[in-house]
Amino acid sequence: MRRMVQSLFVLTVLASAALVLAQPSLADDTPVADPPVVDTLIEQAPVAQATVEVAIRDDRFVDSRITVPAGTTVTWVHKGNNTHTISPLEGDWESGLLNRGDSFSFTFTEPGTYQYLCRQHLLQGMRGVITVE
Repeated sequence: MRRMVQSLFVLTVLASAALVLAQPSLADDTPVADPPVVDTLIEQAPVAQATVEVAIRDDRFVDSRITVPAGTTVTWVHKGNNTHTISPLEGDWESGLLNRGDSFSFTFTEPGTYQYLCRQHLLQGMRGVITVE
């Protein structure tokens, strides 16, 4: 039994010595190669822009108050019978006259509050607000 313990001790010492010899010494002045440079730029797929639909019915916009992130395209789709417009209170976008089946789209790129109306039906309260965050 004593021989077996001595043999295990010798094997443990030899294994420890082999591990120490296999590791580079801290005092060793041998230059260590730099790790390979990895290109950290990852090409990202373009982010799809969101589209939100607002229905135009006679004398009202359905979902007349919406909040969207910047970059969203709002599309108004005419589903009523009367002629309508989408006209901003402030801004340079204007739909012109729309008839049943027509649509108009505008992409809101800047945060803010955008009020719009139908010129033909403002007195009936046909207006809306888009908040862009």
